[in-house]
Amino acid sequence: RGFYNFGVNAWGGGQNPDVLDNPLYINRIIGDASSLADLTSAVDTYVDTGGILVFGFHAYELNADRVNNIAKIRDLISYIKNRNIKIVPIEQAIKSIYNI
Repeated sequence: RGFYNFGVNAWGGGQNPDVLDNPLYINRIIGDASSLADLTSAVDTYVDTGGILVFGFHAYELNADRVNNIAKIRDLISYIKNRNIKIVPIEQAIKSIYNI
């Protein structure tokens, strides 16, 4: 294999198609900069469209407002679990959805 199977879209960026054998669009949302309402809305959208959604959080922002940010992550996880959506490593999600 000369290239990667997939890439994860960075916020405001994109995937570099030059290094992907079979580019899959996997979106990443930065949780630090998003409200809980925006994050749960993204979950609903991806359930409806059948894609893979990755949430990114940064240690610096988590520590800057630790109590509120940890609460947001816990609430997001609870929301996802209450919708009966599996939270899995990205490799497992890709294998189960795209069979690669």
